[in-house]
Amino acid sequence: QRADNYTFLGTAPYQRPIATITLSSYSGNSLGTITFGNQNSGQATSITRIWTFGEILTVDPVQRKVSVNGLEVAFSGAIPEFAGGLQTLTYQDTFTTRVFSYLVTYNVLYL
Repeated sequence: QRADNYTFLGTAPYQRPIATITLSSYSGNSLGTITFGNQNSGQATSITRIWTFGEILTVDPVQRKVSVNGLEVAFSGAIPEFAGGLQTLTYQDTFTTRVFSYLVTYNVLYL
């Protein structure tokens, strides 16, 4: 439902951004799925659970962990990595409406 282009720096074959997604509010069923991914590679992480307002989802490829409010959770798919250059980050969910924010941070990796 949202796609943002970003140019990743570095010469390593992949970069590992940590995505922090804050779900401020939503309408629809509280049992929902949130997916964060890399449109270019098709890698995406999906988390299905009962969500509440204000929860923070973290997808951390450095530690290979996915957590909600700091507690590790089960997920499906793959934790996305991004090649250097222009890439497309994606966010998708199954709610009717939503207010969310996300922050993507990474240390530039070089060979």
